[in-house]
Amino acid sequence: MILAPHFTVEEMLKSSDHPDLAGGVYDTPPDVLVNLARLTWSVLHPLRQRFGPIVITSGYRPRALNAKVGGSHTSRHLTGCAVDFELRRHPSAQAWEEICNGGIPWEWDRLAFYAGAQASGRFHVDIDPESEDQRGLLYLGDGGWRQV
Repeated sequence: MILAPHFTVEEMLKSSDHPDLAGGVYDTPPDVLVNLARLTWSVLHPLRQRFGPIVITSGYRPRALNAKVGGSHTSRHLTGCAVDFELRRHPSAQAWEEICNGGIPWEWDRLAFYAGAQASGRFHVDIDPESEDQRGLLYLGDGGWRQV
């Protein structure tokens, strides 16, 4: 099922580490599908237009999957309002610098960049289903999280 050009519901539901816990399109609550569509159109699609192909590494997580991966019990992944991704062709650090310095008007609530040795180049983005006003940038390097 297509959410937006270049993005499907199926890729938002997969789990490479725990595919048995990921669930499928027909198991996914309708409000989660609405949140995934909003996240895709308001954030992922514009990011793809600017930086090229995106690889989703984690999207919607049912409770059992979220617990298995050590996610927070308040994670926005549980509602389809968060996704982790990597850029396929554009250098991640360069994209992060452009995002931080460019005043880019994408509609995220929080955008995080994982730059530490373990997760180099990955991003996390989430939206607040109740608000479109907040913007936060977080950086995770080898020294831990810091607000940008």
